[in-house]
Amino acid sequence: MIGSPRYITNPEIKAPEKTTADHAVKGFIASTPVLAEAGVSLTALRVNLGELPVAAGDSIAYEYGGSTYHFSAGYVESMDRQLNDLYIAGVSPILVFTLDESGKNEQAAPLIHPGAVTRTLNDSYAFNTETAEGTAYLSAVSDFLVRRYTGRIAGITVGNAIDNAYLNYNMGKRTIAEFADSYCRAFRVVYNTARSADSGIRVYISIGSSWDKSMTTDPALSYCGRDLIDIIGEQLRREGNIPWHLAADPYDFGVISVDTLPSLCAYLRREGLLYENTSRRVLLLSASSDYYGDGRDARQLAAEYIAAFLTVSSDACAAVEGFIVRDNPDFAYDEFDFYKILRYIDTDRSSEYITFASGVLGI
Repeated sequence: MIGSPRYITNPEIKAPEKTTADHAVKGFIASTPVLAEAGVSLTALRVNLGELPVAAGDSIAYEYGGSTYHFSAGYVESMDRQLNDLYIAGVSPILVFTLDESGKNEQAAPLIHPGAVTRTLNDSYAFNTETAEGTAYLSAVSDFLVRRYTGRIAGITVGNAIDNAYLNYNMGKRTIAEFADSYCRAFRVVYNTARSADSGIRVYISIGSSWDKSMTTDPALSYCGRDLIDIIGEQLRREGNIPWHLAADPYDFGVISVDTLPSLCAYLRREGLLYENTSRRVLLLSASSDYYGDGRDARQLAAEYIAAFLTVSSDACAAVEGFIVRDNPDFAYDEFDFYKILRYIDTDRSSEYITFASGVLGI
């Protein structure tokens, strides 16, 4: 091949739906009743694409691209119930597309990257765009989900914390350039199918907190988040620029944290990463539970959340459109119930919680 491929950049031109991208900044991952109690309208829902493919039988048949695909009726019905409950409660989810432990389902094999290394547990594979069959299957699954749930979802992340590749987006040992090339193809498949169904839906590249270092000593197993975004951003621009956005996990043992968020937002305003002279949007999505459980008590956690929310809501972080944290059993306590903090932090009652946080943190 001479030169790089070029892709369409406006799949949304014939999309039958358009979801508004506007939503509240505060988000929470919890049960629907808790979300309703806390007055939250944004959440995240992990969707294991490896659970969908099944043999014909108790399945939902879906025609796509001249082929018939069979998806698990049980898994889809479970998603239907979850998304219907969220919709009734006024909550929009970000769908986190993953491919988890799919070796248990032989029908999911076409979705798994051929270079992926199977480990003993917690396998999370890269999507397969190395073969025509894998690419078609990923397109069909994405198209099915977006068309089924259009109007009920706020966006999609392609993978989760992909910079820690061996753990979260496994395609075996790859140089960062090889990894980015494969990821770009998968990202564009999901983006094109999603935007063909809903012209307003956001699609996010997902990275963890490792901004300027990798999580392993082997450079073929994990990558520096900043370098990965630079390479992915350049390839997507070169092959047909599209409005991708960034989901980052702000758990704080790495270097992407709420404290460094203004620097991340400034970095995304660099000319090479802009789309039509506009910064990419940022979604803070703590899809793991690692942020908690380090010995901090409930008062400290609550105060740190309030301080973080104020940072996220500042002018320096204007690119941030969502701050989603995961529920934790330590959140509920007598003096300042965390769910009340969530309910009132962006209302005219916020000052009492800011005063509380200032006292705890000594600021």
